[in-house]
Amino acid sequence: MNIHEHQAKELLRRYGVAVPDGQPCFTVDEAVAAGSRLGFPCVVKAQIHAGGRGKAGGVKIVRNAADLRAAANMEP
Repeated sequence: MNIHEHQAKELLRRYGVAVPDGQPCFTVDEAVAAGSRLGFPCVVKAQIHAGGRGKAGGVKIVRNAADLRAAANMEP
């Protein structure tokens, strides 16, 4: 079964497992709003069915809304 990280977290939450707060975002504006809600610094993660996304640049720690916007605006 291939599921994204945000889907796995939702399943774990349903069964009472504590998981870090987060929000799946499908646009850059959604990501900036989520970062503002969650607080900075926060992490922007590409949701792909592959390992090694951190090494490939798919995981970014951002310290403010401008950095978040730049990280979320990366295109494949």
